[in-house]
Amino acid sequence: MVFAVIVLVRIFRGRAGPTSVKAAVVFFLVPFFLFSASLRAESAKSFSSLKESLVNLISSTECSFCGIVTDISLDNDKMIYYIKKAEVDTLSGSVRVTSSVPGEDIGVGDCVIGSGTIRAPHGPDNPGGFDEEAYYTVRGTDGLITASKIQKAVGQEERDVFICIKRFLTGLRLDAVGALCENLGPEEAAVMSAVLTGERGLLSDETKDSLTAGGISHILAVSGLHISLVAGGMYSMLMMLFGRKKLSCLITASFLVLYGIFTGMPVSAVRAIIMSSCMLVARMRGKSYDMMSAMAVAGLTILFIRPFYITDSSFIMSFCAAGGAAYGREIVCGARIRDKRLISLITVGGIYLFLIPVLINTYYYVTPYSLIINIAVIPLMSLLVPFGGICIPATVLFGGRIAGFTCGICHYIIKGVIMLCNISKKLPFSKIIIGHRDARIILFYYAVILLVLILIMTARNKRPLWCLVACFVIFFGLPSRGTAVHMLDVGQGECILIEDGGERIMIDAGSTNVKKLYKYRIAPFLKYMGIDSIDHVFLTHADSDHKNGMQELFTDTDLNVGDFICADTKDGGEEIATFSHNECPVRKVAVGDEIRLSSGSIIRIVSPQKDDQSADRNDGSIVFEFTGKNMTALFTGDSSSEVEEEYIGSLSEPEYDILKVAHHGSKYSTSDLLLERISPKIGIISASATNRYGHPAQETLLRLEKAGCRSFSTPVCGYIGIKCDKEKISVAVFKKASGKALNP
Repeated sequence: MVFAVIVLVRIFRGRAGPTSVKAAVVFFLVPFFLFSASLRAESAKSFSSLKESLVNLISSTECSFCGIVTDISLDNDKMIYYIKKAEVDTLSGSVRVTSSVPGEDIGVGDCVIGSGTIRAPHGPDNPGGFDEEAYYTVRGTDGLITASKIQKAVGQEERDVFICIKRFLTGLRLDAVGALCENLGPEEAAVMSAVLTGERGLLSDETKDSLTAGGISHILAVSGLHISLVAGGMYSMLMMLFGRKKLSCLITASFLVLYGIFTGMPVSAVRAIIMSSCMLVARMRGKSYDMMSAMAVAGLTILFIRPFYITDSSFIMSFCAAGGAAYGREIVCGARIRDKRLISLITVGGIYLFLIPVLINTYYYVTPYSLIINIAVIPLMSLLVPFGGICIPATVLFGGRIAGFTCGICHYIIKGVIMLCNISKKLPFSKIIIGHRDARIILFYYAVILLVLILIMTARNKRPLWCLVACFVIFFGLPSRGTAVHMLDVGQGECILIEDGGERIMIDAGSTNVKKLYKYRIAPFLKYMGIDSIDHVFLTHADSDHKNGMQELFTDTDLNVGDFICADTKDGGEEIATFSHNECPVRKVAVGDEIRLSSGSIIRIVSPQKDDQSADRNDGSIVFEFTGKNMTALFTGDSSSEVEEEYIGSLSEPEYDILKVAHHGSKYSTSDLLLERISPKIGIISASATNRYGHPAQETLLRLEKAGCRSFSTPVCGYIGIKCDKEKISVAVFKKASGKALNP
């Protein structure tokens, strides 16, 4: 709709021809098409019997499978096979098969049979987490299989024309990756593979993090930048050879389609190929090229074929980047800017203006130096792409020595780019964590951008550009009111965050069944909330299900920790604080100790005794009460009912708003005696949906119900968020199945 309004202003100002009128009509039809696409997406969800069967599957299950391979990619030392219309036991659907087992030479079009374990892609476990379900739904994948055995089924191959072309190009892609690995170091080969072939499976986490921190991770996606370089180089070469415009345009457009198949047809490449083809058609017919019309054609075409892309971040980013470039050009024309350096800056700035809200709501932070880094790096891409392209055939045809020169240039460019990104990470304010932003703020942001453009196009001067300062509202969050308690879904473990005014307290960070807990669950949640510091970190006791994510927490340079609090016992776990990247004081606490927060709230320790000698480490857990203006709560660690009898007489409040149910809801904790004494309104329980202990125990849930306490558990609810503001307490849960926040 933004571009529809832009085109209408162009028509009003007399700067538009028939193409622009058509573009306006097309853009005004976009909302209706998006609505029909969403209806198609909803109806498509019920097509696969395999997807329907996997919806309620909690963990992986054994299966056998067969089907025709439609695509292949790499993931470090593993092969990834995509199979459409696969037969999985008695069900049918599309699957992604990961195989680390060396086997036969399997190609696109081959029929394969095998066995392994299958699971459903799952939604995010907590706000800010990766939505695996949405990602694979967009790409038409119903189930994820880890193969223990896979082999070709002889005599059942599929060999139509398209499959043969794709088989050849996919094999060529894998050979190209091999050629790059032969001549470049692992890091450089991984980057070049992503840039030229779309294969991102070889990239290490460190390389991805460096490029993302520098704000140039877009160079790893085959997008408009790459396609324009390929198209421009191909067209110029053909014109030099043949001198015929139409023939050169046709061959270039055909080559772009083949190149898209070669790279696996990512959505950014599809968008760029369609737009480049529109430009080539316009050139063939002697017409002017209208970027916004081409964008409309590309968007509608992609959504017609794949309606699920309507919510995909890669689709949105790709079109925002292209739209930002078009916006910059309109600013240049409207303000009558002639300075070439300023034109380049405004064009790149337009891209960033459009991308910032999407980047914030995808990564939850901004990198202030990324604009400068991009201005330095983007021109280098005009060297990296052609030299990398020469390196591949030179290696295949003539061997590594001939390709050494071009590979050397690629090596130093990539090393320099990564070094530049790493230097930027060490600069002050290199990463500003913003957090998720509400849709209303984003709409205000784009409304201001649109208003500025309309003013420039009508007033014909640069002064309205100062109105863009109003867009900075997106960077500022509203001050928090009241108190909030967040219980994260960390599987069989525990992690709780308390927000009280401007202070934040984290209680435990561990899990026995979730790998890389901090990286994939806790850190994304903190960034989603816009949190870059925690005032107090509590370790209730030193069991692994409460502490094994803390080492990563303390080594995270994006997070500052005020102090570390543990039990004053022989095994309190104070050694965890030694991993901190900043000086983090350790405070040991026991019965009677108090911590006063700036908001006036008080944390009072009620257990354990100093130098506690309990045989069971759980009984040495820190138990404390939180007393504030908005909320009273009791946090009980993993203490047993015997410990409850010891501290029950020292509790200061007659009743509590929130009870953190002890020991993941074990039947040996949370006794009737405790519940009768504290009369909690809400009980929260952290456990895994597949734990072998039976947590939370049915006996405990019945005791909570009998006491009039509403209970919420992570196996059922996922993430649990409680907001307390004066007399009002609201609970929101984050259902795994839908990935949406719901109020029960």
